[in-house]
Formats: sequence, structure tokens, C-alpha cells
Amino acid sequence: MRDNGTFLPPLSQQPSKGDIIPISESSLLVRNDAIPTGEIDGEMVALDLDRGDCFGLDRIGTAIWALAAAPVRVGAIIDQLATDHEVDRATCRDDVLPFLDELHDAGLVRVIDE
Repeated sequence: MRDNGTFLPPLSQQPSKGDIIPISESSLLVRNDAIPTGEIDGEMVALDLDRGDCFGLDRIGTAIWALAAAPVRVGAIIDQLATDHEVDRATCRDDVLPFLDELHDAGLVRVIDE
């Protein structure tokens, strides 16, 4: 895991604001299986060899990673997490959408249609 406790790459390697495509509930996404991953104590760890970055996802992030093994609509991810963690859907959506934007910006997931 990075020293600063985040999974994001340095700002110099992040896309500019003009390059960011916001993820919506209708977005179809899939994880980037080109990045080697492993699980340690129930949490996912990934290593981006091209960037030299290491990413760590907590229990919820790891659940999202598992759901994105095959193409999945973001709305389905939100529904599943809201059910599994007994949280209202709006709160779940408000937490998940920005997180998925960060995963996308870091190259961990790909949007495959809109």
C-alpha cells in the first residue's frame, strides 16, 4: 500500500479533469484484469507494474472488485452493496459513485459502454 494510505497514483499520473468520464448508474464497467491482484486478509491488493503503483482496497472495495469480474451495471453494484450491508440505496450510491470514479481514473476498472 502507498505511504499516504490511498490507492490513487500521484497527481502527475492522473488524467486531467477534461479526461475524466463520470460514471453513472447506467455505466457498464469491468475490472482491469491486466493488473495483477491478490487477496490478503480479505482485502484486495493490486500492483500496476507500468506505473509502479500498489493499490489496496478495503472489504467494500474488494466486494466491488469481485462484482466487476464480469461486465456489470453500476446500478447493480449499488443494489447488491445496499442489500448486503443494509444501507439505504441513496447513501450507498453517494458513496459508491465517487469511489468508482477513482477506480476508473486509476485504471483499475474500465467503462465499456454508456
